[in-house]
Amino acid sequence: MFKQLKTFKCVYESQSFSKASKKMYISQPAVSSQISYLEEKLGGVRLFNRNGRKEITITPSGDLLYQKTLDLLDLWQDTKEQVSALNQENQAHCLCKIGASQTVASTIFPQILPWLQEEFPAVEFEVMVANSEVILEKVENRFLHFGFIEKAMSTTTLSRREVMTDELVLAGDPSSSLWLLREEHSGSFYYANQYLENQNITPDKKVVLASNELIVDYLKKGMGQAIISKRYMTEKIPYTTLDQNYVRNFYLVNRKLFSNDSYLSIHNYLLKILEGLEKGSLEKDTVLENSSTK
Repeated sequence: MFKQLKTFKCVYESQSFSKASKKMYISQPAVSSQISYLEEKLGGVRLFNRNGRKEITITPSGDLLYQKTLDLLDLWQDTKEQVSALNQENQAHCLCKIGASQTVASTIFPQILPWLQEEFPAVEFEVMVANSEVILEKVENRFLHFGFIEKAMSTTTLSRREVMTDELVLAGDPSSSLWLLREEHSGSFYYANQYLENQNITPDKKVVLASNELIVDYLKKGMGQAIISKRYMTEKIPYTTLDQNYVRNFYLVNRKLFSNDSYLSIHNYLLKILEGLEKGSLEKDTVLENSSTK
């Protein structure tokens, strides 16, 4: 049954039988046969409406089964990890995948990742860096266990919690006509675009850069100006603070239920250390003392 459910999940997310067959490296008739098998086992319901050879639409039954499939596959993965963890020799293979936006990954994770590794020595941590939209999608699809995003993006399948605030500043040479921007779908681009519109500024020159680190490199060399997190500021970069419209939240997103106690422990520890960091603590022991999270 898991094989059919994985095929259903792929069809649902692709919204195409042909695309699903290519992704799963099986024939399209095999995909159709597995979906028909599921529909029969569920009492003859329709999971998809076939509108011609390629177009499909998802039925309410399909939407419900998709949510249940995510839970079932998640439970099966957690079960495998728990059984594997019973063998002491395999404990090192316990894997926790965390996704983070660039600002979180480059300014916060260098500090907290060693603490996580020290607290959970039997867990292997894997960090993925991407924009908030991608991180949210990966957590929803169970590719990631936890995600840190820079936008209050809506989700019905995950738990979302504010964990930290982040102040953006106007950094660099204020007389420069060169603006350093992130790509359109990044969190930083939204605030930069908001600032330019509010100030009625149409940049004479602009450069779109794929990472905050590249923007920082330009700023250190005295080239251009940018709206960027204050966390990146050094003595070499002049900056001006802005109003409260340029203070944003960082959010932790994760599954609503943890069937594996290890992930629940990691979740609670993350909340604890992030709360301490938000209060201004820098050392691990002080961070834990300043946290009210149990």
